[in-house]
Amino acid sequence: MKTEIAIIGGGMIGVAAACALHTKFQISLIDASPPTFDDHRLIALNASSVSLLQCLDVWDALQPYAQAIHSVHVSEVGRFGKLNLNATDIGLSALGFVVPAKWINAVLYARLDKLSARIKVYKPAQLVGMKRVNDQMILDLLIGQHLQTLAADFVIAADGSASSVRQFNEMHTVMHHYDQTALVTVTQLKRSSGYVAYERFTQDGAIAILPLKGQACATIWTAPTAQIETLAKLSNAKFVTQLQSTFGYRVGRMLDIGPRYTYPLTQVTSQAILQENVLLLGNAAHTMSPLAAQGLNLGFAEIALLMQHLNNLQAPDLARYVQAQKKLSAFSSHLSHQLTENFASQSALLQALKPLAFVGLDLLKPVKNYFLRKAAKPYNI
Repeated sequence: MKTEIAIIGGGMIGVAAACALHTKFQISLIDASPPTFDDHRLIALNASSVSLLQCLDVWDALQPYAQAIHSVHVSEVGRFGKLNLNATDIGLSALGFVVPAKWINAVLYARLDKLSARIKVYKPAQLVGMKRVNDQMILDLLIGQHLQTLAADFVIAADGSASSVRQFNEMHTVMHHYDQTALVTVTQLKRSSGYVAYERFTQDGAIAILPLKGQACATIWTAPTAQIETLAKLSNAKFVTQLQSTFGYRVGRMLDIGPRYTYPLTQVTSQAILQENVLLLGNAAHTMSPLAAQGLNLGFAEIALLMQHLNNLQAPDLARYVQAQKKLSAFSSHLSHQLTENFASQSALLQALKPLAFVGLDLLKPVKNYFLRKAAKPYNI
């Protein structure tokens, strides 16, 4: 079997990349996971990511499950100073939307099914080996009990933080362990939280409260792993009491929570994203802490860049993409790392400067609006 581009990984990034690139290339998608939409994450999509999903013709199907974010409120427990970001400041109706990940997966796979005549999907199929022969990559796929070989002109690795493609090609990474874990749940409220997203920094981490449909909100609590393990074992009632006490009453009274899920925080950065005809995308290239809500949004931005730069699989186009991707990811990676590292820091100087930074940025409206527009720039692919 032969294909132009083999995409390894059938998560949100891999499927979105396949749906985008099929207009220019023959695509094969290899996914080791059995069909499932049991993804408990709650995703904050910025306006740019929404524009990509519109370009892929999936946003209309996703919108019924999406709750708009009109403004973002950032503060710190026990200290003065806050930062407000508003969609109206840059002429938008929404800064972004909060969507359960399971629905993003579902609508992307529904779109993939409609494109089945143009995209070959191998699922479940495990990549068990790959090698370069002349100008092609030869992929060994285990499909059930059978071994099948696929030749590809180009390989895109969208297979996550523990990328097998990265390992097969000995593409080295830099890892940073924060000893922090994120706990994710849905909190039921006495009233609707409206359209405001809250990021409230604590002494040990942060609590994000994001609006959902009805009288519910997504809750992401990051803290040292030992503390999260303790929180995960509390009864629902005791957890709600602790959450209310720590976060406060900005969203009113908290009544109950759903199931709790935990995700260790680690930053993984590949030292190179391109090696001859193998390209890393999304978490395979860079896995980030969720504090700055950069991960999936950055992956979608990379897909848009690919569509803008990859008119063919020749070296000049690839070099232009890599240069553009480095500029794109540098800010996101730095912001994610610094938030996770510094807001958990016990340094007296950093603790003193944090509220001043909030006040300063809140007063510098042109600076705030620059970053808002950066995250809201529409993609034209």
